[in-house]
Amino acid sequence: MPTSSGSDKVVLALTLGDPGGVGPEVALKAVCSGQWPRRLALVLVGDPMVLRDHAKRLALPCPPEISLPLSSGDSLPPAAIWNPLRTSLRWHMGRTNRFHGRAAAAWVAAAVRGCLEGWFDGMVTAPLCKQSLAAAGFSHPGHTEYLAELTNVRRYAMMLIGGRLRVVLATRHLPLRSVAGALTRSAVVDAGMLAARALPWLDGPRARLRPLAVCALNPHAGEGGVLGNEEQRVIQPAVTCLRRQGVDARGPLSADAVFFHARRGDYGAVVAMYHDQGLGPLKTIAFDSGVAQSLGGRREARVNPVSLGDVRSFWHEHDRHPSRRLGQNFLVDANIIRLIIEAAALTRDDLVLEVGPGLGSLTQALLQHAGRVVAVEKDRLLYEHLRDNFELDSRLTLVRGDMLKTDHRALVGKDEFKLVSNLPYSCGTAILVRIMQSDQRPALMVVTMQLEVAQRLVAEPGTADYGLLSLWRGLDYEAQISKVIAPGCFWPPPQVKSAVIAMIRRKCLHDFDRDFFFCLTKQAFGCRRKQLPTVLRQGSLLRGLPPGTVPEILKKLEIDPKARAEDLDVAAWLALAGALQTAVKSARARGKY
Repeated sequence: MPTSSGSDKVVLALTLGDPGGVGPEVALKAVCSGQWPRRLALVLVGDPMVLRDHAKRLALPCPPEISLPLSSGDSLPPAAIWNPLRTSLRWHMGRTNRFHGRAAAAWVAAAVRGCLEGWFDGMVTAPLCKQSLAAAGFSHPGHTEYLAELTNVRRYAMMLIGGRLRVVLATRHLPLRSVAGALTRSAVVDAGMLAARALPWLDGPRARLRPLAVCALNPHAGEGGVLGNEEQRVIQPAVTCLRRQGVDARGPLSADAVFFHARRGDYGAVVAMYHDQGLGPLKTIAFDSGVAQSLGGRREARVNPVSLGDVRSFWHEHDRHPSRRLGQNFLVDANIIRLIIEAAALTRDDLVLEVGPGLGSLTQALLQHAGRVVAVEKDRLLYEHLRDNFELDSRLTLVRGDMLKTDHRALVGKDEFKLVSNLPYSCGTAILVRIMQSDQRPALMVVTMQLEVAQRLVAEPGTADYGLLSLWRGLDYEAQISKVIAPGCFWPPPQVKSAVIAMIRRKCLHDFDRDFFFCLTKQAFGCRRKQLPTVLRQGSLLRGLPPGTVPEILKKLEIDPKARAEDLDVAAWLALAGALQTAVKSARARGKY
């Protein structure tokens, strides 16, 4: 239950930091200063014995101790102490040891839990000692990383605030020699996005939103590569990515001038590339008043273009046209994307393989519903577009490659997966065939493709559309056409109708040689108007069998000798392939093959 008895009271947790450091003294003095609004309640999270010793030494009153959560009817005083460990700590002022480190980390974890449970409206942290934390086996370099782990946040940053100057760090506690190697485009974009999200909260909804300044790493912004190439290789592409996502970012700007303009109010915040680049200027002007604000949140998927106008604008901007050779027809109907997602029945446990993600409209929807997505894109321009727009999401693995030359087993590993794609028109059928013939097939396939091909996939024996695709699909999958799609749902519109088809894998009850089966049926359907005894004698697969073997097997299996390939269903073909392979092995053993 919440700690505050009144709905208008704001309750803040204040962790004591390292018991041997300045944290407990500073926290106690802050609480006793009386410079707080009446509606604010402060809860000191730490050991009461530590605070009592400081209160006695400083001749200050010590707040009362409480237990959380509060019992029904209890009220919270303006200041109180909460000891989440319920044990007294042996502490030593001015010293570092593992006991101090364990206690300090535990107090932070307890304050976070209180915030998540609704006991506190926020938390403030006193300084931690990295030596004590390291002695306690603490793996994080500071508060920011620890808070991110405790709250399960993937994107986080630290903003330093001193007067009108706000600084967000792209890298934090690193040796200077390691900064260039650790600086990545995603780190700069992450810091910029989090800073941009924080500015309206800091300045208020009616404040004029000022642009975001992004520092260069090298002197004079690298002088066009003469003094370093990180600006061209990492920072400038990150600024471009931020602009594409709606952030008014400027840079890379030379660090020897940008802080002057930021303090003057020209920029809302500065993204600095490393610790001292940002903190040196800030502590020069706000050493006694500066504070650190932890920023974080789960990545919000960018809304990628699905409208006709947006897709056209993308190609016009790059002075290119979609490639007919690559089968590029982009979905511009959000309803079809929604239908595909519903048919795929995705959960957070699902791994999805997407072929030909294009501009990422379907990719975005997949990331909102699935656990992981592996997307394979052949076109270089589209691959770079996807990389810039989705590189912040660690759940997406983006691969540049040709799916007809890429082994999907290397992409998904041994995990169960689903294939969900707007398949390229030019090679969609070949991709499906390649995956169906593999020894690792998806549990579910939901794809868009030409209506004519979809009708062949779902066709039953004896119908005009029944063929090799129907037979191979029937080996492992039940199929259904979910939706017929008009050409206008794509851009450029194809000359034929399309369809969303869903194929659900069923349990295979047959033990057979898949390679032999595929070769045999491919030979038979290659001459589909010929009768089976005639067509099966052609080619090298059954060459050497004694005359009359094929008719004898057909008679034994009660298959009409005048039947053609399209007259047999999956069960009949499995029986025929098994019998023929047995005959071939027998002939080979007798030396007749």
